[in-house]
Amino acid sequence: MSHPQGILGALRPAPIRLPRLSAPLWMTAIALAAVAALLPGLWSLAGLAALVACWLMLLKPEVAVYLLALSVPLGSLAVAERESNSFAVTPTEAIAGLLVVGWALRSLSRRRFTIPFTPLTIPLLAMLAAVSISAYQATNLSLTLKEGLKWLELILVYLFVVAEMGTVRQALSIILMLLAGAAIEALLGAGQFVLGVGPEFFAIGRFMRAYGTFEQPNPYAGYLGMLIPLAVGLLLTRPSPKVRNYTLAAGLLALGAVGMSLSRGAWLGIALAFILMALFWSRRSRILLSVGTLASTPAAALAFLNLLPTELSSRLATALDYFRFVDVTQEQVTTQNWAVIERVAHWQAALDMIAAHPLFGVGAGNYPAVYEWYAVQGWAEALGHAHNFYLNVAAETGIPGLMIYLSFVLTALISVMVWLARSGRLADPPPQPPSLLGKGERTSPLFWRGILLGVLGALVASSMHNMFDNLFVHSMSVQLGIILGLGQLSANALFDPIISRSQGLS
Repeated sequence: MSHPQGILGALRPAPIRLPRLSAPLWMTAIALAAVAALLPGLWSLAGLAALVACWLMLLKPEVAVYLLALSVPLGSLAVAERESNSFAVTPTEAIAGLLVVGWALRSLSRRRFTIPFTPLTIPLLAMLAAVSISAYQATNLSLTLKEGLKWLELILVYLFVVAEMGTVRQALSIILMLLAGAAIEALLGAGQFVLGVGPEFFAIGRFMRAYGTFEQPNPYAGYLGMLIPLAVGLLLTRPSPKVRNYTLAAGLLALGAVGMSLSRGAWLGIALAFILMALFWSRRSRILLSVGTLASTPAAALAFLNLLPTELSSRLATALDYFRFVDVTQEQVTTQNWAVIERVAHWQAALDMIAAHPLFGVGAGNYPAVYEWYAVQGWAEALGHAHNFYLNVAAETGIPGLMIYLSFVLTALISVMVWLARSGRLADPPPQPPSLLGKGERTSPLFWRGILLGVLGALVASSMHNMFDNLFVHSMSVQLGIILGLGQLSANALFDPIISRSQGLS
């Protein structure tokens, strides 16, 4: 197969030679032993477990990536926060730091440091620069620093996955760990929904919206919406029964939990993701999409005849309201339209920020800090963001920042779609399963194509949902970096002749 050219191809950089570091394993072991000696409180079961985990992550940084897949949903359960500057530190930051240190130690021991150059390298670095420049206008610099760390973590995790985790075993392990986190969150959200556990304002009729550990239903649903397409992509590779059953169970739990969240933004994002995934996978999937569209007619008829549960039908009926602007000062607020009007009020505040600071914005992360100066009359309470990530980026980093962010999103989407189109002929023939997924000795291209399909769905679902919310919260930027890394790994395995031969694809 030919190597992809131009912006859509990943270039292999020349390694940078570094001084040799002898026995990094012994160095890290001695350092951790010194920490344990200086901090007697660590001599407990939990403390020793943490030390062992740190040692493993420094020795094998890939372990940090697997742990990050779980820390994104569960990290908020152990948060150290400084109220003075609204800066929260979660286990995700600690694990990401150990990942970087472990990568550096490995590079020193090899006497080379390889940074992959991919289609996303320039847009990501440009976005980090835009966030940094916006500090010029920031009212609260700690919020800008927090936003910059999100993008830095995304970039570092993405680059590490691309540079160091190119085997089938590693890619599969990442996906299974991501799905483990999704299953845990789905079960927690289902318990909240069934038992009615949660704040009163999360209740819609007789239902309590599921929110998991995310404190809000919408980012909770957005988190799950990024992982459901990965489950579908893995299932389409026809894995072994154990992997298939595990993936199917996690995917169905996550899909059910998104329904229980009653998040219309997530519903729209996942629906659009499924449509594009069906269009790009194969001729058979396109036929099934047509059949599914016809099969959905009875459900549409039930909604038209008001035979669906009131809570569900009312939220479906108001979904299109998200696509219109209204004058919130003249609109009569009701129980049915309150959420939509609240969002539009925050959109208007963001537009006023853009008009006042079109070049540098109000400072990355500073939307809530300056909201009171731009709030629409009657909507003085800041929600933390504009409930539209695109408007939020423009308000905080200016119109140039928005252009850079759009270039990042479009580059990622176009790259994955082109890779899927180029590998389309691999979808219909009977596959030869990968050795880790089923019987066989060679790795099937279908495995990597299935991952690419899942990455496409995750990008579409999150990009659509970001029109109504902000999914760059709760460390989900790290999860996005992992998913983008999986997409680039798949392209490398499918189209790079050297990597293909090493994977047994040629």
